[in-house]
This record gives sequence, structure tokens and C-alpha cells, in this order.
Amino acid sequence: MLAEATTFLRPGEPSVASSLKFLRRTDWARAAVERLYLSDQSELARKRKRNQKRKARRAHSAVLASAAQPSAESAAGERETAERESPEKLPETPE
Repeated sequence: MLAEATTFLRPGEPSVASSLKFLRRTDWARAAVERLYLSDQSELARKRKRNQKRKARRAHSAVLASAAQPSAESAAGERETAERESPEKLPETPE
């Protein structure tokens, strides 16, 4: 099992344990990693905010597009309403 775990380690690259030990002991390396982490987090926050705005814009434009194009059901309903409000005058047939 140990052989399987070590096959993933490449020669010359530090292990996770030695990297963590290095970061704990050297202040400048820890500060550099913290700066990198914070900059990544702020970039992710900006992207999340931008994507939320884009999503809201797309939803709004979809609502406007659907309002501009009446559906077949609403068009049929409008025709029926127009026919009831102004029926055509048909000649009366004598009885």
C-alpha cells in the first residue's frame, strides 16, 4: 500500500508535509501564500457578483422578450374578446 502512495510522488518535488513545515517556519513564505489566497478569494467574489448581475440581466431581457411576443393562447383569447365586444352585424333572417 505504501508503494501505491509513493508512486504519485515525483522525485525532487517536496511532499505536502515538508511544504507545510516550511510554511510554518518561514514568515515570508506564509505571507506570500496568504496574499495569494486572499487575492484568489477577492477575484472569486468579483466573478460571483458579475455573474449574478449577468443572470439578472438575462432574466429581465427574457421577461421583456416574452412580453413583446404574445403567445398563441393569449392571441386567441384577445381575438375572442374582440369578437364579443364588437360582433359583426349579420343580416337578420325573417322567421
